[in-house]
Amino acid sequence: MKNKLRRLVVDSKVFFYVINETYSKVGETADGEWRTVLRLFREGYKNTALEFHFNTQDVTLIGNPLTNSSEFDNKNKEQSLNLHKPSIVKIFIRYGLKNGWDFRKSKMKFIDGNDLIRNELFK
Repeated sequence: MKNKLRRLVVDSKVFFYVINETYSKVGETADGEWRTVLRLFREGYKNTALEFHFNTQDVTLIGNPLTNSSEFDNKNKEQSLNLHKPSIVKIFIRYGLKNGWDFRKSKMKFIDGNDLIRNELFK
């Protein structure tokens, strides 16, 4: 999918987001790795973005598990996740705001988005 800027309204505030995906192959026969970045910002505040970084293994026939509604095991519960769904992106926006992201003043990055998925956002 192309890197497309999308609009989303959360609590009467307009946000924009983009998902960047990069694939790199590891070895000749091994599956590769996906590096995915979810970048969010408030309307009018493009320079103070909220970013979530993810590293995931390629899934044969599916591709990037974070953008294809793949199921993952979260504390023995099967859950699905697709970063292209606005309801999922809203969870990330609310998490950033709750944890100190001030879109008027500064950027914020979460380098291990995988850990957030497993331990914080989808308990």
